[in-house]
Amino acid sequence: MRPLDEFIAGSVALVIDGSLHMEWRYSAQIHGRETVVRWAEAALSNLRALIAPREPAHGYSAADFPQARLNQAQLDQVLALIAGVGDEEPARDDE
Repeated sequence: MRPLDEFIAGSVALVIDGSLHMEWRYSAQIHGRETVVRWAEAALSNLRALIAPREPAHGYSAADFPQARLNQAQLDQVLALIAGVGDEEPARDDE
């Protein structure tokens, strides 16, 4: 892997004590600070969009189980059944 200094712009991300930390590096001769701030804001927006589906349904998203071919409502029903609070089988899209 090449050092980040060889690139015109880039970011380094790591998780420390459960928190995501990102460092943005760029050439000030090529990019203005406002541009890099826009990139960082876009990255943050994309990260929020990725984790947003996990908030409903006991922390699981239908995307977590692609082979089950369930939509979010169906997954919610399955999770309710597992938790003992549901009373019927989820309907499948292909039925």
